Amino acid sequence: NVRPTEICGKLGNLQIKNLDKDISIRQKNFYLFSNSINKNKDLLPLKIRHMNKISNFAFPVICKTKKYFNILTNKFKKYKIEIRPIISGNILRQPFIKKYSNQDYKLLTYSNYLHEKAFYFPNNPELNKSEIKRICLILEKKY
Repeated sequence: NVRPTEICGKLGNLQIKNLDKDISIRQKNFYLFSNSINKNKDLLPLKIRHMNKISNFAFPVICKTKKYFNILTNKFKKYKIEIRPIISGNILRQPFIKKYSNQDYKLLTYSNYLHEKAFYFPNNPELNKSEIKRICLILEKKY
């Protein structure tokens, strides 16, 4: 719900000169995180072969079980790494939707899977080497 204002426009113009550098940093981080996920049999690997440039603002993590999801999200919280639910989780499980829909949330199997077993953490260019290393070690079950 961002509305362009003069202040937002000014901030955007200031950030645009760093765009190529920020994209490069995000892509490098993404590959580090992705490699760490590939080392953990309790996480689903991301299918990225079709992508030639990656500049995500957040990195998705999809756990194979609810039990491991709880373990991993608690580990992220313990080390004060911001995490959030995957946005494509089951919207029908959100309290506000009951006013607009009476559909059964259980029918949305894949949405429920993400709702219960997936989260993301920020992939911003300001992450330092120590933070990146900590995240990678947590994803690899070494922390």
